[in-house]
Amino acid sequence: MTNLVRAIKEFLDERGAAIIGTVPSSEVKDALQISGTSLMEKAQSVVCFGFPLPEGIFKTAALRESHYWRAANMLYRRIDFLTLDAANFLEIKGHLSLPLFTCFPQYTERPRFIGAAQLVPVAVAAGLGGLAKCGLLLSDDFGLRLLIGGIITTANISLKRQETSVECPKDCWKCIDACPVKAISRTGKVDHESCLRHSTRNPLFTEYSRDKALREKYGFDLLLNVLGAEDHSMYTCIECVRACPKNSPKR
Repeated sequence: MTNLVRAIKEFLDERGAAIIGTVPSSEVKDALQISGTSLMEKAQSVVCFGFPLPEGIFKTAALRESHYWRAANMLYRRIDFLTLDAANFLEIKGHLSLPLFTCFPQYTERPRFIGAAQLVPVAVAAGLGGLAKCGLLLSDDFGLRLLIGGIITTANISLKRQETSVECPKDCWKCIDACPVKAISRTGKVDHESCLRHSTRNPLFTEYSRDKALREKYGFDLLLNVLGAEDHSMYTCIECVRACPKNSPKR
């Protein structure tokens, strides 16, 4: 392990990352572009890491979605700060780096709502877990409870890839069957618009998006990012995540 690889691993470990992996950017280039434009042309590596949400949030019967909303937004912010700090850490050492934030910025390719990078396939390629039937990251230790962030960098950073064959049990469809609006097909395809319309509420965005003049002046994507980024969206459904039998940690 080189000094730089050891340094970034220790940097993330010390700040609480539960799981860390890396992947050459060439292996995930399709997940690191927007409408055919690469996020970083000379990138060599992606560093990806995850933090879990407590299992108790999914087990409580009282204010479950409210607890998830608060916890997820706090954790998203923590991860975003860490991606920013890690990118600066690598640049101090001479390597151009771009933070990959958890949710925002977003853009739309109707009916899809897409982040700047597609973090789930990156995390799978980096060895953090497998792809669940519902399209989310499935961790052997945390089920569907991991939230993830990352950094694209011109540094050549390679951790020993975890040998992971995490996959859903072949006869398990609990996450898909739990979806109240049937937004997830058994092929893993997700109707993002149906999912988001049911699972989130944003009073500010709803009001402003009804204003035709405002939409024409600023555009849908700008309104989405400005009005949704800072805890303004309330989660109203987490049934697919809650249903996963792998959510319980190994005892």
